[in-house]
Amino acid sequence: MHMADALISPQWAVRCGPPPPGLPCTAPGSSSQEMDDRKLPLMGVLGAFVFASQMINFTIPANRFSGHLGGA
Repeated sequence: MHMADALISPQWAVRCGPPPPGLPCTAPGSSSQEMDDRKLPLMGVLGAFVFASQMINFTIPANRFSGHLGGA
């Protein structure tokens, strides 16, 4: 992640940094069960939309920094 120095405190970063432990194990199994050929083009279009929307920067008025959407 990239951000300005001292934007968040170290305590906040430690609490929000690591992902939940079960997430990497459950996501691939559930997505393969629901996949069909009709959803594949929709996933491609939505992926392109998320990628393009991440390029739009906006300013954060409280601290004069800029940010952008994350595609996670």
